[in-house]
Amino acid sequence: MKIHIGEDEQNRYKNLLEIINEHYYYGYTAACGGNGTCGKCKVMVEKNNVQPLTGVEKSHLTEKEVRENVRLACQLTPVQGMIISLEQMESLDYFIESQYEIKEETELEGKRVIEGSKGYGIAVDVGTTTIVMALLDYHNRKVMGLEKTLNSQARYGADVISRIDKSQELGIDKLEIAVKEDILQCMEKLLDKCSVDGKLLERIVLAGNTTMLHFLMGFNPISLAMSPFKPLTTEKCEFSYDKFFDIVPHRKAIENCKIEILPSLSAYIGADILSGIYNSRMHEKEAIAMLIDIGTNGELVIGNRRRMLCTSTAAGPAFEGGHIAHGIGSVKGAIYQVEIDGKNVKTFTIGNEELKGICGTGIMDAVSELLRKGWLSEEGIMVDALDGKLVLDEKSQIAIVQRDIQEIQLAKSAIRAGIEVLIHQYGTEKNKIERVFLAGGFGSHLNISNVIHMGLLPAEFMGKIEVLGNSSLGGTIEYLLNRSADFEKIKGICSYVDLANVAEFNLLFIEHLEFMKNTK
Repeated sequence: MKIHIGEDEQNRYKNLLEIINEHYYYGYTAACGGNGTCGKCKVMVEKNNVQPLTGVEKSHLTEKEVRENVRLACQLTPVQGMIISLEQMESLDYFIESQYEIKEETELEGKRVIEGSKGYGIAVDVGTTTIVMALLDYHNRKVMGLEKTLNSQARYGADVISRIDKSQELGIDKLEIAVKEDILQCMEKLLDKCSVDGKLLERIVLAGNTTMLHFLMGFNPISLAMSPFKPLTTEKCEFSYDKFFDIVPHRKAIENCKIEILPSLSAYIGADILSGIYNSRMHEKEAIAMLIDIGTNGELVIGNRRRMLCTSTAAGPAFEGGHIAHGIGSVKGAIYQVEIDGKNVKTFTIGNEELKGICGTGIMDAVSELLRKGWLSEEGIMVDALDGKLVLDEKSQIAIVQRDIQEIQLAKSAIRAGIEVLIHQYGTEKNKIERVFLAGGFGSHLNISNVIHMGLLPAEFMGKIEVLGNSSLGGTIEYLLNRSADFEKIKGICSYVDLANVAEFNLLFIEHLEFMKNTK
């Protein structure tokens, strides 16, 4: 795909990344929001490039890329007559986690019918990266179909802080419209696929992190990024369909359809986590359990029916391929599994397609294998024989480099220290936790023995882990079908632990920077 820069683009945009974002090219969204730190917005300039390399570009581009005139879009000013070339857009092949678990007591068919209802509802999980929705037949208590898409807000940054910053620069409307258009387009596909008339929709229920929900409600999320990190609301909110989507041009009106936003707990524990707690049923049991959702932020919950503690820890984008030399998202061609047999490195790609890079689960496997082979020290230093990198593919020279190891150390230490703090604050011990629920796309595809071996999760969790998949979607589906989920009760027994106020967190973070702490 080629983009030709005309006079209009030269005058309207500060850099090439803005043009790419405007044209909605997913594969070139910058994880850092365009500030030059991630090095992911690479393009090939085919014509009319006279701008010298910036210092930022020199730090991210290989000698081969420089020879081939590869540049960073965020660093180049548009010049009339310039032609840039883009590869196939990543969004077409992106893996989006849509699997969920429904607890036995909430079977979808053969149970009570919602009185007076012959219509349909839609449950939506609005994630920072992805959006997944399910169409429900109320009368027959049946999930009719699923649809999923990427959250096009990604063009403004991979994480919520980047997007909050962009919303202050560009206006809240820009990001609100982007995610609502995604929801509407996804919904239309789902209704069409299931041959259901949209006029029969009675209720759409949405869960997501607190920042996503602020954008959905048109609230300025700046308070979530500034101390004391107070949301404008954490309450359940309801809107008419028309009022909720009135900001989106050319929308179809649906009468008598209600939009419901599920409640949050705090700035960093949103409706997605409360929905996940409901999905796991850990709030109904006497046994102590943990819920762990690993992503750019790691949301952690511990407790039982009497009392719960939760927290959020900033792991950064490394688990999702960000800040990794050859890291990419979960697209076809991404290495998701790595094995080292003798001196041979075996890689497995999503879709068994030609490899494009390595995603988070592949990175974790590679690190664990390096540790097992003795090619990586507990301090995270590769042996001299590797010359600073583990080559995964000789042809493409895709590799794990020393800097990647450091990114993984920081990310895994943030998660592990958060887990340890919650356990200590709760007043229990690791071996007394009876069940551990892993939620989210990343957690659903981890090699459990590998992540325990490298120290991301405690060894005491082995044999206790249950993978929930998209627990936010699962909980939202159950809520829509039962309408009896008491989220206020969950909020009432759940307290937030601010790790910034816990001195122990910093000590544990430093301790767990080293690998294989489970061997103690």
